[in-house]
Amino acid sequence: MKTPSLIIIHGPSASGKSTVAELVKTQIKPSVHLGSDRLRFHITDFRIDNKKENFDITRDIMMGMVRDYLKKGFSVVVEDQLRDEHVETLLEISRELEVSCNIYETSATREALLERITERRVAQGEL
Repeated sequence: MKTPSLIIIHGPSASGKSTVAELVKTQIKPSVHLGSDRLRFHITDFRIDNKKENFDITRDIMMGMVRDYLKKGFSVVVEDQLRDEHVETLLEISRELEVSCNIYETSATREALLERITERRVAQGEL
């Protein structure tokens, strides 16, 4: 089995993080793609509740999953809107487990972000 690695993809909402993460994940075996939005969807009460503490709980769960997957030999692709403290936690995990870590930031123009967010809301029936 290859040595696992940690890949962090972060940036604003609708900047293409999930798309890039899925493309990267397909090139690395074995690997897993994690993001707090993906996890929050599976926690019933968090689906529609945007309380800060729910985002924090979900990110804490995600950090534990990152550590566990890396320990088991899986590479992990994390995509999220990460604050500096989250990036630092992920870097600490990679140093602790002696795995390589690469960080990428996605971006897009303000117009493109607004268009993508609007398209998502329409598709989800929110607008």
